[in-house]
Amino acid sequence: MSNGLEMKLLLVRHAQSENNKLQNSIQQLVILGKKNAAEAKLEWMEVRQADPKLSVEGREQAKMLGMRIKRLIRKHERKGGSVRIMVSPMLRALETASFVLGPSKKMAQVRTELAEVGGVYSTSKVTQGGVPFIEKRPGKALSKQSIEANFPAMFDTSMLVDEGPWDAGRGFESITQSITRSNKLCAWLRSPGMHQEFGPKDMLVLISHSDLLALLQSTLSGNNVEDYLDNPDLSGSYSRRYGKKGELPNDSNVFVAFKTSPAATTLLDVPPQGVPQVVWRNQMSPSGTYFT
Repeated sequence: MSNGLEMKLLLVRHAQSENNKLQNSIQQLVILGKKNAAEAKLEWMEVRQADPKLSVEGREQAKMLGMRIKRLIRKHERKGGSVRIMVSPMLRALETASFVLGPSKKMAQVRTELAEVGGVYSTSKVTQGGVPFIEKRPGKALSKQSIEANFPAMFDTSMLVDEGPWDAGRGFESITQSITRSNKLCAWLRSPGMHQEFGPKDMLVLISHSDLLALLQSTLSGNNVEDYLDNPDLSGSYSRRYGKKGELPNDSNVFVAFKTSPAATTLLDVPPQGVPQVVWRNQMSPSGTYFT
């Protein structure tokens, strides 16, 4: 039951990226029995991009997503509520956000906390002693200046470092580091200051990535983060299972239980304490009073 203190939190996954398209193709080969899991992993890690852009289909998805979110924002603002938008500094998320923002005077704040699990890293297959394995190296992350140049007057980059890539050239982020980042983000969302700033008519929009949003939802719901090494980005194949409508799922593999489809959204009522209430989850076209 609502106590009037819940903050509305709209979680948005970016639209289909070129990596997502590649991963789907490899997944199909596994389903058809043309590749095993080990072969799929090697191929995926060879062809994936460090910081991919949206695919052609993804740009169409982002256009539709932008229209839906704009309608939701207008509704909240007509009722006197405020809306803040925050976005990952990764290219696919920024491109998705650009369809939500433009053309308008609204800006989104770029937050490194919303980057995808694993960070920006490049990979290549090398062989040692006749055994192939994947070598990870730092990828080329965007800089504050490149974001401002490519997306004029769309993003508040004040939280990014002034010079160089936003990740300071860190490269691959361990799963432990990702979980720590998600836990800090969850604590911030539940902080008294956030709930004083955001009332029940207000909404915070986070445009991010499937695995980071999975960790965040799991932490918010109080689930144990088990089996967390099974990160789809490191395997090239995955299974899907979703929770029942109106419930946050409880599954040992958080990346499966809380998986969000490209350009899909989840709307939560987040109290300062306790489990969030799900308004809708992982939907491409939410219906009901929020879009009337």
